[in-house]
Amino acid sequence: MNKYLVIILMILLIVTTMGCWDQMEMDKRAYILCLGIDDYDEKKCDTISIRDEDAPKYNFCFEIATLKVSKSGERSSQGDESFSVTVGAHSIVQSIDILETTVENPAIMSHLRAVIISEDVAKKGIIGMSDYLLRDPEVRRITYIFVSKGSAADILDFKPDISGTVGGFLSELTLNSVSSSLILSEDNLDAISHSLTNNLDFLIPKLQMTNNRLICKGAAIMNKKGKFIGWLDDEDMFEGARFLRGLYDKGNIMTHCSITQRDAIIRIKKSKTKIKINKDMSVLIDVNVIGNLATNLGGKVVMEKEYILQQNKETEKEIKRRVEKALNYFQDELKTDVFLLNPKFKHYKYDFWKENKENWSEVFSGLDIEVKVSARIENIGSITSSK
Repeated sequence: MNKYLVIILMILLIVTTMGCWDQMEMDKRAYILCLGIDDYDEKKCDTISIRDEDAPKYNFCFEIATLKVSKSGERSSQGDESFSVTVGAHSIVQSIDILETTVENPAIMSHLRAVIISEDVAKKGIIGMSDYLLRDPEVRRITYIFVSKGSAADILDFKPDISGTVGGFLSELTLNSVSSSLILSEDNLDAISHSLTNNLDFLIPKLQMTNNRLICKGAAIMNKKGKFIGWLDDEDMFEGARFLRGLYDKGNIMTHCSITQRDAIIRIKKSKTKIKINKDMSVLIDVNVIGNLATNLGGKVVMEKEYILQQNKETEKEIKRRVEKALNYFQDELKTDVFLLNPKFKHYKYDFWKENKENWSEVFSGLDIEVKVSARIENIGSITSSK
């Protein structure tokens, strides 16, 4: 009996102690937090590939965490929380090999928070970049993707007030999309992969340095080939696009009441968009919103039923204006379907879609689309009047 017990204990000992034979301490890794991609410029590189067959095409700027572990095994940080290294290379996978010739620890992508692609690089297409990111098992599908107006490396020089690193700053900032209507919510690697795989036009959040502040507002418009075709900067059109895509969470709508002849701000707290395809292939986009009266900028008593009903109408009118403005821009000028009508037709009107899928841009441009908006103001607050 004792013999068998010894054997069992030996087996358990072997199993429980062999798992850490190849472990590497935390401070022996180079954790990449953010990656910026620009066109190649040797003057801005710390190191480059010198092989003719792999001549550099891009500058890859890596933000790497400055991580130190104390003798007690606890993480500590001294000075800046990150540093950056710029590598000139042909591809991401090659740039990491070159990166490891100038940093003392092996690079690891498991903590990658964000990838910033410059406008110039995005114009050439992002499929090659996304391909590596999707294949690398260390890179998470929730990694955020951005397009920058200007140099991506310049954005990595930004020093956030709270987060300490650009990668951390961007991953936290995008969460504000649930409360701000000016930040795109569908912006991670998985969403972009879905669009590229299904040949869909899509949007990527825009980054820009303004007065030494990093601003995430608006979007880069990408076609189904993964190439940049323009900016969506107009705030009305951007919000209209979010309503059309069913991605509008919360935001503010300013209205002008014909009763009081004063402005009011309606805080949208819930929004839902339904798309119906009719037998004649016309499209009905039905937007339903619920909001609160956030600010009444003067006028009569706001408890009056007449005022509340009028505010419902004014909110509907303003949202419809923004939606139609976005719709006209994408249908008439860009002929780009970022509203995901393509997969809707594929699902509900397959025969029509199959017949027209090769020239969908032209079909989308000619679609008869009606916009209907219903708004309900629920809460008006405790103040009854404003002078």
